[in-house]
Amino acid sequence: MHIWQELLQWFGGFAVLASALTYLLKTIITHSLSKDLEIFKAQLDEKLEDHKDQLQRETKRFEHSLAVLAQEQSARFTKLHEKRVGLLTKMYYLLENSYNGMDWLNVGCEEPSGTLVEGCAQETQTTNRKLFDFFRRNKLYFSEVLAQQIQTVVFDLQSFPFDILVATSPGHTPEEVTQCRLKFIADWKEQSPKLRQAMSLVEAEFRKLLGSDIETFSGRN
Repeated sequence: MHIWQELLQWFGGFAVLASALTYLLKTIITHSLSKDLEIFKAQLDEKLEDHKDQLQRETKRFEHSLAVLAQEQSARFTKLHEKRVGLLTKMYYLLENSYNGMDWLNVGCEEPSGTLVEGCAQETQTTNRKLFDFFRRNKLYFSEVLAQQIQTVVFDLQSFPFDILVATSPGHTPEEVTQCRLKFIADWKEQSPKLRQAMSLVEAEFRKLLGSDIETFSGRN
């Protein structure tokens, strides 16, 4: 009986010791895990802050690149805008020269003696050729509607003075010259409104770019 009591006491003491050791081990592990968790959390926070800083730097670089690109696009647009304004001004000037030349040639054709026809025809052909060459080089800068309208007029203007020059060259009878003059008068009567319309479209395009209130050519007396 005495032995069993000693054994029970021994096992009881061992159980208490084991329980104490288990608690101590659990406490040590829990403390270690908690410490590791804090370290991991601190490292994670540090990495997160680094990532935020990197993201902010990349965002700033991207915003700067966008700003530079916007400035470059704005500069190119401004230059293109200024170029179009200059080309429209030149286009109107050449159209007006052609109109005045053709109108003066028409006066020459209406004059009975016909002495003004040959000189006017040569000058008008030169003026119209300048208009044709300028339009051919720069038509892509104009709107599609304007380019089509000008193209029709510019192409038609090439033939009228040329026909007069041919008719007034040596080897043609006065009757042929008279017939050509009358034909020019009739053709110009049909062509002049088209040329005025082209000039009006150029002015409208010009006003659209600059917000100008200039009166159109077709509205003048």
